[in-house]
Amino acid sequence: MKKHYEYVVKDDDVLSFDVLMSEGGDCANWSNLWGEVGKSFGYSVQNPIIQTSEDSFHTFEIISSYDGYCTADLINLNCFIH
Repeated sequence: MKKHYEYVVKDDDVLSFDVLMSEGGDCANWSNLWGEVGKSFGYSVQNPIIQTSEDSFHTFEIISSYDGYCTADLINLNCFIH
């Protein structure tokens, strides 16, 4: 079975889906990708950054519209309708 996800720290900002799937990426790379996808469809996007330890941080994307929102965290999507 082909591996579908690999966490690799990278300095690049926005990587394509194909590059992320083949070479891996970090939370910022995935968050930037999801943000670009959300914006391309006209959704509002937010990019919270949370501190996970004294010197580590994590980021993810919130993609929303008047109908609901999704959190996109690495390869995990959770959507909610309101």
